[in-house]
Amino acid sequence: MQTPQQYTAKQIADALGASERAIYRRSNRENWPFSKRSGRGGGKVFSPEHLPADVRKALAVACAGALAESGYGAVAVPSGVGIAAGAVPPEPYHQAGLDRYAVVHAWRAHIVDAGWGQKGKATEGFLFAFNAGHILPHVYARLGAVAVATLYAWDKKLKNHDDNYLILCDRNGVWTEGKAPELGQIGYEAEEVFLRCWLHPNRPSYRLAYRATCAILKDRGHETVPGYHSFYRFAKRYEKINRDVVVLARDGEKALKDQILSYISRDHAALRVGQCLVADGHDLNFEVLHPVTGRPTRLKLIVFYDWASNLPVGWQIMPTEDSVAISAAFRAACLRLGRYPEVLYLDNGKAFKAKV
Repeated sequence: MQTPQQYTAKQIADALGASERAIYRRSNRENWPFSKRSGRGGGKVFSPEHLPADVRKALAVACAGALAESGYGAVAVPSGVGIAAGAVPPEPYHQAGLDRYAVVHAWRAHIVDAGWGQKGKATEGFLFAFNAGHILPHVYARLGAVAVATLYAWDKKLKNHDDNYLILCDRNGVWTEGKAPELGQIGYEAEEVFLRCWLHPNRPSYRLAYRATCAILKDRGHETVPGYHSFYRFAKRYEKINRDVVVLARDGEKALKDQILSYISRDHAALRVGQCLVADGHDLNFEVLHPVTGRPTRLKLIVFYDWASNLPVGWQIMPTEDSVAISAAFRAACLRLGRYPEVLYLDNGKAFKAKV
């Protein structure tokens, strides 16, 4: 991976966040060495070794960030690390390797001009700025915070393997053998059985679904079954991609509507008092004697409250939540408001116009 040998004024301006005119003025003021650019339009090009330290650092960070976003693919594979020739890492591993490579090269450019005994402090300053999201913000958003020891380890790996970023890619799974990775590396039959066990209304845990999967697969003649952690990672990835399917299968349609599906919020400030009533019913937390059977029972409390003021305006206590109890609570609400509401919302989520 080679950085550009010469930079134009526009490239320097983009790295520093300045205008081309400001760069030309500074180059003339500080007498930056340059050469004429060949081709249409001409112009000046500058060699990085002749540029000031702050400009070189900004260019190095810009090049590192561009590399992380480019999806660069190396041809040669580092030797002695257990990666088969021609192996291609999965996209998440590939991007992580590029991001780590970009951080190392941005750090190298930052400390190159640090004086004797000052590289440690310069490293601390660089990591503080990176972990705060000020340097390579897109890389930080994907990679997260980096520790000093981790940075030194990445740098050592690159130095020992010809600066090949593949050495920084995660080597989990079968991609290092040159094979195409399966989703979760547990096999498609195991995925199907596990999902049938896990996506159940009883909401079994990962461990319980794994035990059931093992029993089913062994009954089908499978001598070996992948470990629990492989199934756990597969379930996490599946849930991240298919959150709606998981919620619907395990928690039901109401949870899907409440947690996943889009909805429209009503502006409470646009409502008038008495315009909209909401009804709900709950069991009381104590027992009384049933008025008919004489047995201990928990009566039902039905309440109508005004949406605009959030004030209970009508209620009724009855043995059962039937039409008589609801009508009595609604009548009390109308008497208190002195009018009929325009819309009613019941506890089943349904709404209807009470009066137009």
